[in-house]
Amino acid sequence: MLKKIFTLLYTIVLLTVSQASLQVSGNTNGIPILSAGNGAYPNALVVSTNGNIGIGITAPSTKLEVAGTVSVSALQVNGTANALVYLTNGADFAEYFDAENTWRAIRGDIVGINASTGLARLYQSGDAFAGIVSDKPGYIGNHQSPTGNQVLVGLVGQLDYNHAQTVSRQGRLYTKDGQLMGVLLRNGKVLIR
Repeated sequence: MLKKIFTLLYTIVLLTVSQASLQVSGNTNGIPILSAGNGAYPNALVVSTNGNIGIGITAPSTKLEVAGTVSVSALQVNGTANALVYLTNGADFAEYFDAENTWRAIRGDIVGINASTGLARLYQSGDAFAGIVSDKPGYIGNHQSPTGNQVLVGLVGQLDYNHAQTVSRQGRLYTKDGQLMGVLLRNGKVLIR
């Protein structure tokens, strides 16, 4: 029985490899393990001489370097300090909120939550301060297919803001009706937490 299973696995592997173009060769940058099909992906998978692995990269500079989007169902990071570093040009964490249909938000708008509808809108006196409209966040939460009018609201971090919609006093930024929004930074942004 065990022999039949191994024979079947060998046949599956043989069929799989015969349907792909497998090229193994060495060079100074490393070994391209898989070159797919008609050369459309000349270095689909590369293992460099120092053990770095590249997918779509000819000379990977880290243990794993991927050119393109990576999808995973789970990511586990085991390590010490700086085990997971996310590099981005954005400086805030933002989430999508359902918004009132009449509002077309622009970057820096102050966002309030309308207590009677539970929808985001341009901040009005008495609203719960939610955040500031962001257009280039470092991280986006609550991302889903749009279900109507939604606005991307920066909740934490450094954000640009609309000066005409705020009041500043002693290095702090407030809504027009006095709710504390955050601390003014030297770079001209506000830090909200």
